[in-house]
This record gives sequence, structure tokens and C-alpha cells, in this order.
Amino acid sequence: MKTPNRIETPPMSARAQAAAAWIALYLKWKKRFESWAEFLGKFWAAYWLLILGSFLILGSVLLKWVQYPISSNLSGLELPLFDDSGVIPHVTLLSFGAVGVVVLIAGVVLLRFFASALSLAAAVLITLCVLTPAHIAFQQPMMLRHLTDELQAMPWHKIFTKDYLPHFALGSLLVAVYAMRRMPDGKMATGLALVFLPVGALAIVLTPPIIGQHYFNSGSIAKARGHNQEAIADYRKAMKWDAWHAQDIALYATIGDLQKQSGIENNSPERHISRALELQMANEYEQAIFEFSRAAEAGGALAAAVRRESAKTRIALGLALYQAGGIGGAVTSWQLALADDPTQEVYVLPYLARGYFGLARYEAALQTVNRLVKIIADHSSMVADVYSLGGDCYAKLGRDADARHYYSLSYAADWIVNYWAISRLAGE
Repeated sequence: MKTPNRIETPPMSARAQAAAAWIALYLKWKKRFESWAEFLGKFWAAYWLLILGSFLILGSVLLKWVQYPISSNLSGLELPLFDDSGVIPHVTLLSFGAVGVVVLIAGVVLLRFFASALSLAAAVLITLCVLTPAHIAFQQPMMLRHLTDELQAMPWHKIFTKDYLPHFALGSLLVAVYAMRRMPDGKMATGLALVFLPVGALAIVLTPPIIGQHYFNSGSIAKARGHNQEAIADYRKAMKWDAWHAQDIALYATIGDLQKQSGIENNSPERHISRALELQMANEYEQAIFEFSRAAEAGGALAAAVRRESAKTRIALGLALYQAGGIGGAVTSWQLALADDPTQEVYVLPYLARGYFGLARYEAALQTVNRLVKIIADHSSMVADVYSLGGDCYAKLGRDADARHYYSLSYAADWIVNYWAISRLAGE
């Protein structure tokens, strides 16, 4: 029996086999990518509000929330909930940014167990957004004083930077919208009720300052009518309710003036403050400092305000002595200013470094320079000048390599307008 002829496929060439393998691999990965793309598309469609909002919140805590004109800026992780940030800020767990991150993570994790968990977290996040400026304005008077003092020393315009509000606030709103959309129909009222949490928190924060302002206005009206003792009583109530008024040295002086007009309490701390400010205006700095020291014996918030004003007076006295050629006396006055109020470092240290340099105390000047750089690290032009002064100190000490290094740091900080560092690097 004859076997029928079979049609045999000729063997594929190596190139054809490779092409077929690549095509098969391509089809395999194409199918896999299409599956992934479909999954990611559905995932993004379902969670894009939460993803984008979370990204904005987590990223914002690293950005500047408060910008100081001279000293270091504050990020979300460096803006404390309860305490003052200090001269050199540091990361703290009890900060607005850290609490925001914890609240967000807790809301996402607990969403599996409680339908309203993310709505509550979003309400807390929005509350943090609302409370941040109110916290600085009404709960941290020393921080606000710090800001206003620096603005007077260097009138920059922005305090809250563009990085904070669009990021953290927008992220919080996106998370809130996502949470509201996921709320079951029966619990929508619960979600809407959480919206009132920021309003309630803001009302709690604003109520004492509003009461304080009411008493301040009443005191001003009583003062204008000549009812001095009534005005004094209202001013004291304003200080009790609003810490901003309790830190206002001018208000203490006003009370002292009213006491003088009424012929009462001749030796009160307010009378000493009133006399001190009069002497300060007349450039009688040493007598003014003495009156401030008498007033500070009263203690409390009054003493804190007095020490701050006494430090400013010592700074002014030091400048007057320095300009008159009394560098040693100027340095002593600036050192005493720091002893009165360490928060004045940002104003005192530049003068103190220059004073040490003028006295040929170059090592002390370098220590002051290094301390100052940490405080003003966010402001390049000022850092450049400070590094240049440090370079001059090293040059005087004969340490040329260190001097060149500091001049290079100065040039790196500000290479546009920096004749000081450029001339030193060029050997002038």
C-alpha cells in the first residue's frame, strides 16, 4: 500500500523564530498591561479624590507654612500646636503638620470599620486649616509679636506663603468630598454634621479675643470720656481675655498714664513702664532700662513684655554707643539684651558679631556667625553677608583656607549682588 504524500512545513529560520518569540512576548505583555491599565483606571476613577488629596496633604507638611522676614521659616512639621516655635524651629510630633498626617492615616485605616471615619478625619483636617492662622493670631501672641517685629525691621509682604493654603487646604477639601461621596445614604446627615466641627472650633478660639477686644474698646471709650478708673478696669479685663493685649507694652503705659492723671498708684509697674517709654523716646536709654527693671519685679505677663522692651532698649543703647566709638560698651549692652530676652537673637547677633570683630575677638565673632547662620538660614542675602564677616574673621586669624571657604559659602548663598565675597575671593 502506498503512503500518501504529506505536505511538510519547511523549518523556520533563526530570525523568524526570534520574531515569533518576540511577537508572542509582546502579545503576552500587551494583555498584561491592558489588564493593569484597566485595573488602574478603575482604581483611579474610584479613589482619585482621596489619592490626590492625600498627596497634597502629605507633601504640604514639608513646605513653608509661616515665613519669617529674617529668621528661619516654619514648615507644617515645625509649627507647634501648643508652644512657641522658638528662635530655631525644630520638627515636633505635636505640630499641625504631624497631627494632620496622623489624622489622615487614621481616617483611611479606620474607613474599613467605620463608614464615617474618613468624614471625621476630613473635618479635623479642615479644622486644622482654619485654626492655623487663628492659632498664630490669637493663641500665640509671642509668635505674632515675632512676626510683626521682623516685618518692622524688614518690611516683607508675605507671611503665609503660597505653598501652604493651596496644598493642605485643597487636599483636605478633596478628602472631604471623597468621604462624603462614600457615606451611606442613611448617614449623610452625620457627614454634614461634621462640617460644623471647623466652625465650632474656630468659634471657641475666637471668642476670648472678641471679648478682649470688646473690653479694649470699652476702655478706650471710657478713656476718651475721662473716666480713668473705669478705663483702667476695662483695659485689665482686655488683657485677661486676650493674650495679645497682655503683651502690649503700650497698653501698660496707657494704664500708667491714666493712673498718673488720677493721682493713684504712684509706684505701680505701669507707672514705671510709662516713665520708661518717655525716657526711651528721649534717648535716655539707661534711665529707661532702670525703670523697666523696676516694672519687671511685678512678674507675670507684664514682666515678659517688659523684658522684651528692655532688650530692645539695650539694643538701641548699644547702637548709640557703637556709633560713638564705644564698641566695648556696645557689646556689653547687646549681651545684656540677650540676657533680658533670648528671642531677640535675630536682631542682636548681627550687631554682636560686628562688635566682636571690632574688638578683635575673632573667635567669639565666629561663634556668633555660626549661631546666626542657623537662625537666618532661609534668607540667602543675609546669610551671604554673615559668611563674609566670618571670612574676614578667619583672614584676621591668618587661617586663609578657612577664610576662602567662608567667602565661597557667601558667594554660593548670593552670587548676584555680593561684592563683599567677590572682592575677598579676588584678593582685594
